[in-house]
Amino acid sequence: MEILKKSISPNLYEKILNSNLNSVSLLLLKSNVYLQQYFDLTSLEVTHLRNALSHSILRRKFTPASDVRSWLRLTTGCQSIDSVTSGGIPVNGITEIVGPSGVGKTQLCLQLAIMVQLPVNLGGLHKGAIYICTEDLFPSKRLHQLATCFSDYNTIMNNVFLEHISDYVSDFCILPTVTIMLLGAIAQVLSNSNTHVIVKA
Repeated sequence: MEILKKSISPNLYEKILNSNLNSVSLLLLKSNVYLQQYFDLTSLEVTHLRNALSHSILRRKFTPASDVRSWLRLTTGCQSIDSVTSGGIPVNGITEIVGPSGVGKTQLCLQLAIMVQLPVNLGGLHKGAIYICTEDLFPSKRLHQLATCFSDYNTIMNNVFLEHISDYVSDFCILPTVTIMLLGAIAQVLSNSNTHVIVKA
């Protein structure tokens, strides 16, 4: 908000600071009519305020790539795929896996749901996974086959949280459940956050 001080009148700046709309994002989300009534402004003053808010965002400096910490990556368990993806799947974003039917997209998603549980020194993140299945049937047999390769089979199976959606409407219904699961994980972030990867297949 400090950057706005030079762009708007001291009186308006003071009003904004004393209001419950004391952030750039909150102000930008409000309509012109709302701002006009809330701060007792003319339409020209609202336009000037919006311009000042927009410029305050645009003035933020870009961060050079050299200053950005390298992203954590999750191994896929396959050296060839890890090589192509520069060390595995980055975990702070969305990675879309595409290809025709039968090339192994589901297999890779199942593999990731297991690999995320490995210790960090083995390429995992020591976390659980939420698996959102969009196929008619969840390929549980394939997941069991993959999990049997590990000594702690039961622990691995207990850390894959399954949600199934088979149509567009269900996609909306699943959001509250996943949100609650993620909020639960965030609440435990200082102790033992246990969900890190969401796989939608």
